[in-house]
Amino acid sequence: MPVATLIREIRAIRSLNQKCMTHALCRRSQVPKHLGQIYLVPSTVNFYNADIYEGSSPVYTNGYFCLYDTKMPPHGTNGPHHMLEEVVDGKGTLCKDADEITGVADIIDTHISGDLYWIMNWSFAVGSGQQKELEGIHIRQNNHIEFPADMATLSQSRTVQRRYLP
Repeated sequence: MPVATLIREIRAIRSLNQKCMTHALCRRSQVPKHLGQIYLVPSTVNFYNADIYEGSSPVYTNGYFCLYDTKMPPHGTNGPHHMLEEVVDGKGTLCKDADEITGVADIIDTHISGDLYWIMNWSFAVGSGQQKELEGIHIRQNNHIEFPADMATLSQSRTVQRRYLP
């Protein structure tokens, strides 16, 4: 079986580039929810018999998110996410269920930008086989806050990142 790579495509319920603008007096900001379509590539192979799993991760913070207790829990392991028989040309085998993605932040009296994120490993299993890690990649789910024109702007993203293995 060829080595599969996980691809996550964000399909916005609203516009993907839309960011939640929150007035500085508000206490909570939330990014509009997005759906993440999951594909396994290459698109020349059908991975319909595969299930994928999202791993756990502690919460990492920098800047703004280090200034208060976010009360954000670790990211829990979840899955299996079943792949369909549908292969999308140039994208790969489509996962049965989209992943809901959102982000939140408490608004505090500062204008320092920052990130709150998880770094998750993914794994897969074929049929009733043993679960194996997708080697060489992880997913970073990131909440980013910044303050252009004194307005809190919160955005959320998920990106596939290559890991450099020894």
